[in-house]
Amino acid sequence: IKPSMEPQSRCFALFLLLRGTECSDSPFARAYRTSRWLVRGIGSELLTNVGGRGGRDWRRVYRPGSRRFPADGGDGALAVVTGATGGIGAEVAEALASCGYSVVVAARHCERGEALARRLRASGASAEFIALRMDNIGSIRRFAAALHRRPCALLVNNAGVMGVSRSETMATNLIGPTLLTLSLLPALRQHSSPRVVNVGSSSHLRAGSVHSSTLHDNALDSDLCAYAESKLGLMQLSTLLRAALPWLTVTDAHPGLVWTPMLQQFWGGFTPALRASGIARIAFKSPACAATTVTAAALDPRQPPARWGEHSRWARGWQHGPYFVNRRPNGFQSSESRQMDLALGLWTTVLEPMAVDVFPVTTREVSKGLSWVRF
Repeated sequence: IKPSMEPQSRCFALFLLLRGTECSDSPFARAYRTSRWLVRGIGSELLTNVGGRGGRDWRRVYRPGSRRFPADGGDGALAVVTGATGGIGAEVAEALASCGYSVVVAARHCERGEALARRLRASGASAEFIALRMDNIGSIRRFAAALHRRPCALLVNNAGVMGVSRSETMATNLIGPTLLTLSLLPALRQHSSPRVVNVGSSSHLRAGSVHSSTLHDNALDSDLCAYAESKLGLMQLSTLLRAALPWLTVTDAHPGLVWTPMLQQFWGGFTPALRASGIARIAFKSPACAATTVTAAALDPRQPPARWGEHSRWARGWQHGPYFVNRRPNGFQSSESRQMDLALGLWTTVLEPMAVDVFPVTTREVSKGLSWVRF
């Protein structure tokens, strides 16, 4: 940026400078990403919630007979929802069950999971509970074996943690969903129109890349940097799967600022004050309203293009999204989540070496599908 530049040239040069430092770890880049998260993430969500535009309860949006209710319903197809014993996951499981899906409640809390499955069956839906810990490879293996390669129509990677150690955050929010998706690829392939929905967060706007050192860092994630990295990595996983597996529809969904049990636990002693003052009701969505966005991503009728080689706007749009926010597939996401070189770096350095020893067949299938985008 030179003093002799025209104002338009200065603005363009500043824009290039910002774009060039998005993925770096310099103080300027971190400040830029933090401001991006505060403005386009938290700020936008607060304005939406306070303005009363945070969405409606899924029971009102997807009630039988409404125009958004799927015409043929789930038709008894199998849908797996992780982290479904409370908060957003429980509401999503109930919404999918009401739409005709046969829901598998996957969570680590057995009593709460069994109770939810019984409640869904009592309402006339088909539901079952299978124990699953996203941070345990053996549990993921047992879960995949328990499905007995039944055709699976939908996988909702909703389980997540916040405010724990950095390594546990990465294992639960990124490594676990990756391994679970790879383990269920044979079951997903048996369905005519399989879909994977990865539940993200605007926190991914804070992260520039996923650091492999975070996987082994046992320090407490008090600043939620590992949480931001895990959500960025999950969105990069979506980019990878869209490019490698054209037969699989992969979408991302951001529920927004939600008053979930996980968030209440993170706030700790501030939770009663937020609830008593009414701030929680005004500034945060309820889990039922947040589930509407995830359900919209799961029931979206659009399919990816038949050939990824087509350089059409439609093909590029699907390779970069959609990213559902407030039920709409055009939410703001960072450029890092869409850059194929960063996603390939995550796959080759972190995900592939870890997954190839656990699920070698499906891991090699994804790697082979990514061979056409490797440079």
